[in-house]
Amino acid sequence: MHKAHFINYTIILVFLIPALGLISACESQNSEVGPVQRESQDSSVAQVEDGIDESSEPEPRLPETGPEFTRPRDTQPVETPDPNPELVAYYQEGVNYYEAGEYASAFNIFDEVIQLDPDFVQAYGARAAIFYEYGDFEAAISDYSSAIDFEPVYDLYILRGHAYQASDDLENAEADYTSAIEMGNEIPWPYSFRGNIRAELGNADGAIEDYTSAMDLSDEPVYLFYMQRGRVYYATGEYDSAMSDYISAIELNDRVPELHQGLAGTLYMLEDYQGAVNSYTSALELKPDDAFTLVNRGRAYIAMDELSLAEDDLTAALEIDPDDEEARRLLLMTTERS
Repeated sequence: MHKAHFINYTIILVFLIPALGLISACESQNSEVGPVQRESQDSSVAQVEDGIDESSEPEPRLPETGPEFTRPRDTQPVETPDPNPELVAYYQEGVNYYEAGEYASAFNIFDEVIQLDPDFVQAYGARAAIFYEYGDFEAAISDYSSAIDFEPVYDLYILRGHAYQASDDLENAEADYTSAIEMGNEIPWPYSFRGNIRAELGNADGAIEDYTSAMDLSDEPVYLFYMQRGRVYYATGEYDSAMSDYISAIELNDRVPELHQGLAGTLYMLEDYQGAVNSYTSALELKPDDAFTLVNRGRAYIAMDELSLAEDDLTAALEIDPDDEEARRLLLMTTERS
């Protein structure tokens, strides 16, 4: 690769990965908080059809959170002739635009650099990141593949794995994360990423193994890994293990509402309804206007036969989101049972 212009792909990772919303321990489960489904941290939501009734209680599901990342270890690039210094400077100008979020300007520069020097490896990876930002995952995969042909390094496999995952090609995403693990097997994050894929593919045991490996490789405990593993334990009905992981995650970071929501959903399934109410209350203290948590706490109140408190929560949820059909249905049921 061009030694004179080598730029660590961590620059791309830092800007791209937080926007992905790809970290979830069990995305195929359509992550929910209690009986209300929350698809991602950007608060896009859907509601489950089955609700609570006197004959059966619905199984609450768990929230998801966006990813975090750590700097990968150094990798050895493939040597290619050094480019023209003026082209290197021009490429760096594109990097500056990229870091400033001016993707159109950055794209034009990276595209022109590739036209002028088809061996300029980093320009492919940089252009791929912008294709990803624009949602053109096929083009992103193509550019990452071109870069990997020149320079098969850890960072590029991670990034192409994300692009495969975003395009729902889970098998190739898993293969790329596995390649990253093989190239940097002392780094925790690719295990976390592969764990997400394995969970989505229904391989709960493999996902739990990967999240555990991520924990073991971390220099310090990471709450996200506990959260991810806890969600898989929850999905497989191992509620005691899920509760333990959520408690561990909260001990590491008690300022994340989704952790309290996840613990609440698990306690609900263990029929500890008061504990569920307490955890939903903790979530609401961090995010007071969350209609989803209000609906879920209202559901827990219904299970405790605290119908007046349930009515208060469901009414408050409807004030926040008048179109919340689940809240409306539960409120009607509560009124009928009062």
